[in-house]
Amino acid sequence: GQYFTILDADDILPPASLESRYREVAKRSYVPDIVVGGFEVFQGSSTISRRYPPEESDPEVIRWKFLMEPTTPFSLNNCIIHRDAVQATGNFDPVLQRVQDVDYALRLLRNVTTVVPISEVVYRYRKHRSNVQQRLRMRLRTVLYRIQVVWKNTEGQQRLLVTLYNVALDLAKLLYELYR
Repeated sequence: GQYFTILDADDILPPASLESRYREVAKRSYVPDIVVGGFEVFQGSSTISRRYPPEESDPEVIRWKFLMEPTTPFSLNNCIIHRDAVQATGNFDPVLQRVQDVDYALRLLRNVTTVVPISEVVYRYRKHRSNVQQRLRMRLRTVLYRIQVVWKNTEGQQRLLVTLYNVALDLAKLLYELYR
């Protein structure tokens, strides 16, 4: 096929998920690099939250949202990605044990010109709860790996500012995990 998607083994694609994204491709007179829909986070039989992609379609603006917003603007799992964009971006970085998806999305967005958002839930992400100690350990590891991702995907003064912002943000999330 011309498009790829990612499905984690414990998550769910709602009925017609792929079809709805392919319909968006068919509507266009050009070939979109990425079509991205919304996703639900669920635990057991309860939906915890829903997130939809930004209406923005400029890849560089979306890249900055990945770098500077508290939550990622989308997950790779709720995208279909054109094979040319996948080939231009390359593989996931095996050195990163956390935030590989953010690193890949940042590199992917440098290699594309068209992002088509759709306001439909196309993916269901299963949330796994762990004890406080495990969540804190995971959050600390995330801080360290996110610094690597920022340094890899920014340069100059932006690198320092984005690193400081992300460390502060991750530490705030760590405190939230500690006191919630």
